[in-house]
Amino acid sequence: MGLVFPVHPDLRRSKGGKLLLSSSTKKFSVGGTFLFIGLVLVAMHLATGPLFMKMWEQGALFDQALVVFFYGIIFLYPIVALFCVSFKETVLLTKNEDDSLHIESKIHFGPFKFKQKSHAIESISQLSISNWRGKLNMAALEPDDDRLKAQYATKGHWVLHPENHPDWVLERRAKKEDLDWLKGQIEAYFAL
Repeated sequence: MGLVFPVHPDLRRSKGGKLLLSSSTKKFSVGGTFLFIGLVLVAMHLATGPLFMKMWEQGALFDQALVVFFYGIIFLYPIVALFCVSFKETVLLTKNEDDSLHIESKIHFGPFKFKQKSHAIESISQLSISNWRGKLNMAALEPDDDRLKAQYATKGHWVLHPENHPDWVLERRAKKEDLDWLKGQIEAYFAL
């Protein structure tokens, strides 16, 4: 989920040998965006309501399917908005006395917790950054034309994971520099 709501160090809730990484959905901006789009959907519904009623009453099966599709979007919209506003991901890194690191990750949806995982690694140096598919986007590395460079700028999706557990992703981002920064923040916190 890091591509949508990336995790950042939460220094206010981190103490001693514990570092908390949490996603910040920026509730005001997410809520404002959903409110604006919701108002647009309501306005569209008011404008097209009579047409949808005619399509439902007099239309063929295809017309009725279109009405169901559009009403489905309108009614599913608040559920998606609630999910995005209530979603939070946390990763707790705890440094033990022997310099080993215990990693615990959780996904929160409101007061409920899902996908709780924990894992131990011997040291911080065992956190690794690699490309998700194992291949770089060659178009991003050698663009023929400067105008096309921005189109391929992501160079694939990058993941931060323990070296001895590559299928467990702590965070994923489109740009490797973002994960380099996050790994540097983790190393700097535990270096103190």
